[in-house]
Amino acid sequence: MNAVSLRALQLYDEVTYDASVEFANNHALVSMLFRALLDSLNDALGHMRRNEYASKGECVTKAQGIITGLISTLDFERGGDIAKDLASIYGYCHRSLTRAHAQNDESKLTEVRDTLNKLYGAWASIPPSIAKGTH
Repeated sequence: MNAVSLRALQLYDEVTYDASVEFANNHALVSMLFRALLDSLNDALGHMRRNEYASKGECVTKAQGIITGLISTLDFERGGDIAKDLASIYGYCHRSLTRAHAQNDESKLTEVRDTLNKLYGAWASIPPSIAKGTH
């Protein structure tokens, strides 16, 4: 693929992403965050296993930024204890990622990924009729 075709493909991806974000409801946006988060964690694990430390660091930093984004979506006023519990879990995962990165600890990184994957599963199981109320 030549440089012009590659750039056109990148622009298409950007427009497609921008359009999906613009028209998505909050439930769909959080789902997108979770998918990007899990992708980053899986990528970080791969880089860790291959001793690609700089790339691993980039993926961990991206994952931590997404976790911060997920925390910002919480509505503590309406969400009550659930929002507080989620904030606590997200905070734990953020701190654990720092530790996993610093110590090159695959088991800690896997634990964070598995924890967040369970939360994503619960989020994804919200029926559409209820999810519509989240926009």
